[in-house]
Amino acid sequence: MLLEIASGRLVWERALAEFPAGLPCEGQPVSVRLVEGTVIAACMGHVFALSAEDGALLWQVNRRGRGSGETSLAISHD
Repeated sequence: MLLEIASGRLVWERALAEFPAGLPCEGQPVSVRLVEGTVIAACMGHVFALSAEDGALLWQVNRRGRGSGETSLAISHD
C-alpha cells in the first residue's frame, strides 16, 4: 500500500499474491524502497517493481530458492 505522507491517506493498495509468482511472501517481512517514482518490494527471493503513482506492476523477478525470510535490496541507479 502507498500512503500519502502528509495525511496518511491511502493512495493505492496492491496484493502481491495476485501476480503469477503465487504467494510471494507467505507471511514473511517485506523490504520496500521508493526509487524515482518506483516502489521496489522484495521478500523470499521475489522482487516486484510497482508504479508509485497507481501501484501498477512494472516488472517482477522470481529468485525463489535464494533463501527465506527478508530479501535485502541493493539498488543502483545513475
